[in-house]
Amino acid sequence: MDDYFEAISCDPSERSRVHLPKCLWMLSKGGSSPGILCQTLETRGVPLPSWVWLPWIPQLLTSLYRTEGRSIRAVLSRIGKTYPQVLLYYLLRAFYLERRDVDRSCTTSGSEQQSSVAYAEELMSLLRRSHAALWSSLEAILEELIVKFKPSFDEELLVYVTGIIDRAESHTDRQSLITKGEGSDEEVIIASIKKNISRISTKFFRAPAPESSGKKDDRSRKTAEFKRKYKSAFEADFPTENEEHEAKEGDEKLTLSDYFDRLKKWR
Repeated sequence: MDDYFEAISCDPSERSRVHLPKCLWMLSKGGSSPGILCQTLETRGVPLPSWVWLPWIPQLLTSLYRTEGRSIRAVLSRIGKTYPQVLLYYLLRAFYLERRDVDRSCTTSGSEQQSSVAYAEELMSLLRRSHAALWSSLEAILEELIVKFKPSFDEELLVYVTGIIDRAESHTDRQSLITKGEGSDEEVIIASIKKNISRISTKFFRAPAPESSGKKDDRSRKTAEFKRKYKSAFEADFPTENEEHEAKEGDEKLTLSDYFDRLKKWR
């Protein structure tokens, strides 16, 4: 590895730079604790021109949650100071969000996973301090993209309803292979459907309307229009548990077939 870095420092041509992925591969095989390879990267790899690492940024980010993460962080810090647009939001932010979600989902997170999130936070903080104007501009662009590409209420409702139908049909098919369909199985499916419908009702029709100010005016108007168009019909087809208790004793409860028919109608 030392020879590879020496060759690149003397002649950073493509012929020499092609050995960089070999160096990263050797680092991944360096064992469970930092050793001579990590030390070589810090002393010989970090001083290399930042641009020679640009094609390998995804591999560098992946190395953050391995043993060589501390050494790789130094390389990425130099890249961030010189080429912030390469790291900002497009790679570093995606890596941070992914590793944060993985860290949260793991019941027993290792120190390496926690370190990778900490390293990513540190790099983002560095970029925010050293390139405040660029960071602010990209924050504004990202916020606009989130608003512009957010699905409409109709599209979200369609996704939820389709999901309920698919899960219920999958559960029904699975149960039919095991047994000829007992009442208890049908009750379980109905209970699951009712639970999901209750969540939909809470999300779309009972949640408080957002405050109408500035950018939220249009969103508030669309929310009100959506509720006027669908709320009454949805609650009539799918009464909540409280409404079912208030119903007359002679009224029949919805069967699984009824739920399927009404959900497919809404789809």
